[in-house]
Amino acid sequence: MSVANGLEKMAQKRRQIGMALIAVLWMVAALGIMMAGVIHVVRGELRIVGNARLEVVNTALADAAIRIALRDMVVNKGNGFRAVQNRVIDIFDKQVNLKTIPLSGRVDLNSATTELLSDVFLYAGGESRQSADNLANQVIQARGQKSAQGEAVKLHAVEDLLLFTRLNYSTYAKIKSIVTVDLNGSGRVNPLAASLDTLRVLTQGDVELARQLYASQLSNPEFMDLTRLTTTHIETAPVMRLALQAVVRVDDSSSFMREWRVDVAESSRGLPWRVLGMDAGRFVPVEATE
Repeated sequence: MSVANGLEKMAQKRRQIGMALIAVLWMVAALGIMMAGVIHVVRGELRIVGNARLEVVNTALADAAIRIALRDMVVNKGNGFRAVQNRVIDIFDKQVNLKTIPLSGRVDLNSATTELLSDVFLYAGGESRQSADNLANQVIQARGQKSAQGEAVKLHAVEDLLLFTRLNYSTYAKIKSIVTVDLNGSGRVNPLAASLDTLRVLTQGDVELARQLYASQLSNPEFMDLTRLTTTHIETAPVMRLALQAVVRVDDSSSFMREWRVDVAESSRGLPWRVLGMDAGRFVPVEATE
């Protein structure tokens, strides 16, 4: 009996040791999973902090380049701007590519004709002709509403398109960069300052002609052949309201872009120019800035 009892106790002890070992292994596995989760969270936080730091630094570089360009414009103020201008500005040994774009190269939502607005929704937004006409009429109706003083309300931001029309966001995303509310002009568009997408609108969907005009604009805008464009939609008069786009190269695949819209003919808040609006900076592929 004593031998049997001894063997039973030994077996029981082994079982207890085995259970304790399993419990320890489970605890080690759980701690490992917890540690992996903590490491994942910490790495994610580090990426967020790193991206935030990168955005702050590049925003500062872009804004500094824009202010330098504005200072030079004020010092050498001329009669206005007709075509896109490019220059490189060095900020703390970092090159910032700055593009000066007359806002007349965009379609003015507050003064463009119904036909031009319809072409924007059709050829840039991808809407059907009927839908494009309906949206254009909604814009005309929205900007024609009267205030208590009897004045036209107009659109105060491009985003107002989503408020006053039945525009879906995918179409809005396609057209938001080619329209503006920052002009007080004739409602016509300056092809010398137009983007490729805007030129597609002006050529009524003729992609090949738009590319030819855009290539001519990049090489020698003063000799662009505008004879094939609808004359009632274009105008090349100089303007003082500009979009300043600063692009900072981040790495081989991405750049940081920030845009100010300014009026260099007006002063505001002690500055010799007036800021009409600023777009939050964003990271874009290098190809999108070339």
